[in-house]
Amino acid sequence: MPLQPEAKEGNIERSLTEWIRAKLVTVETLTVHFGDAPVDTRSDEWVHIDYLLGMRRQFGRTIDSTKLGNRAHGIVNVNLCKRRQSITNLYALATMRDKVAPYFQTGQTIPLKDYDVGGTPEVGRLLVHETTQADIDSGLESGVMVRALSVNLSYIEAYTLVA
Repeated sequence: MPLQPEAKEGNIERSLTEWIRAKLVTVETLTVHFGDAPVDTRSDEWVHIDYLLGMRRQFGRTIDSTKLGNRAHGIVNVNLCKRRQSITNLYALATMRDKVAPYFQTGQTIPLKDYDVGGTPEVGRLLVHETTQADIDSGLESGVMVRALSVNLSYIEAYTLVA
């Protein structure tokens, strides 16, 4: 079943947000913020999610298109944030990474739903192609340590989206 173009990006984002909340908030009990939502400044640690979706082939320069073939793709940035209070927080950041990373392993699939149709049927799946990680901020100046996971997604080829 194809997803209509006017609903495509909203349904992709909502499907991802629902799945991430189910895994990271409900199962792992982490504090998660999405996009431009304000960050709870009282929290000592949180996960910040940003989407570079659209799932278009134009991002081929950003993602190694030889790995994805001609499939539409996008990126989810998962930033792990921990207030730097002492050197032991490095271990806490690693622990948070160990909770989050298994959900974004290569080969992991995420259901894509059409929320504009009654019963929100699954109309496809998103596939995690590759996840890279980098330490963005040591927290020495900002007071917040940040480790970023960059998750490359694509549609599984068996499903199509109306262009």
